[in-house]
Formats: sequence, structure tokens, C-alpha cells
Amino acid sequence: MILKNEVKKNQDNTGIDNTTVDKNIGDEPWSAPPIPSDIEYTKNLVYKVVASYD
Repeated sequence: MILKNEVKKNQDNTGIDNTTVDKNIGDEPWSAPPIPSDIEYTKNLVYKVVASYD
């Protein structure tokens, strides 16, 4: 819930119109090893979040 609120706040500041939903993560992330595109996508997501705080 904390992350959802932070993402929503950042979206509001940038004017991005998007819907953010909660997701309870269980064992899904560990069902298969990540493929290169998963790694790249996650890296870019984290970079954008961190860069938004600068």
C-alpha cells in the first residue's frame, strides 16, 4: 500500500493518467527464473523511480 501511494503521488506530479492497483504477491515471482527482458524491464522501472526523486 505504501508503494502504491508513492507511485500514485509521483504520477499525479507528472500528469500521467494511469490506474494503480494492489497486488498481493505470493509464490508467482519464484515460479521461473527471470529472462533477460524481465531483468531489463525491472532495471528500467527502478531507474525511473529513483530518477524521479532527483
